[in-house]
Amino acid sequence: MNGILDVRCLVLATMTPELQKQHEYMVVYEMIQNLKEILKGKHDNRDQDEPKTYQEAVSSPDSEKWLEAMRSEMDSMSENQVWTLVKPPEGIKPIGCKWVFKKKTDMDGNVQTYKG
Repeated sequence: MNGILDVRCLVLATMTPELQKQHEYMVVYEMIQNLKEILKGKHDNRDQDEPKTYQEAVSSPDSEKWLEAMRSEMDSMSENQVWTLVKPPEGIKPIGCKWVFKKKTDMDGNVQTYKG
């Protein structure tokens, strides 16, 4: 998030005072519109069609896309050597894990990527 704020600060710093004021008004206007939609119950429910479990992901119409997202994530972790596979000590139960599935969308709400 800091990187995004840094870029916004840089953009604002290069704007004329008139453009900065217009930009501030637009940001506030968008925030008010979003808040109105939330209060009316019309807020974005994109995550409702995202699977909550592995079973939901593999049995959904987008199962191939979710499986590819999971393969990609596992490949990335393997390439980056984020873990070393070892046998757990006797009597120790390993910590489980859970997949989290998200659809990444563009500004128009079109799905660009499936992330697992």
